[in-house]
Amino acid sequence: MDLADKKLILNQGQLPGRGKKYQDHFWKQSIKYIREGRSFGLIHDGQILSRATVEPIDYGGGNIAVATNEKHRKKGYGKMVVSAAVNWCFDHDILPIYHVRSDNVASIALARSLGFRPKNKEIIVKHWPSDADKRYRVKINYYSGK
Repeated sequence: MDLADKKLILNQGQLPGRGKKYQDHFWKQSIKYIREGRSFGLIHDGQILSRATVEPIDYGGGNIAVATNEKHRKKGYGKMVVSAAVNWCFDHDILPIYHVRSDNVASIALARSLGFRPKNKEIIVKHWPSDADKRYRVKINYYSGK
């Protein structure tokens, strides 16, 4: 991904509906990740097909966040960007961790296809205000055994 992709990045998925404050925060983090080489994406005809980012977490781990355009799922694009993110982690001596909602069957299948295995569960109690109806979420952390 590149800094010139700002408009594409901020117009993907649920971001347009989350408000300016959230978008500003998201873009500020995106700038950092792009400059550090932690952001990977497939773009075609001015549209992001799939995007993965390695978000830093404590103790040498990197949370891999992935989003694939609904129209372009089941084509291997998510696997491509997550694979690039995992390779980046290994090149930088970072443990790749795949954080996913427990009800996201497709994303869990993607993680498993790349060799990730369940590590633990955590409960997210509070999230962004626009997610008020989804305050209690169970997520599963995955880690790579490679």
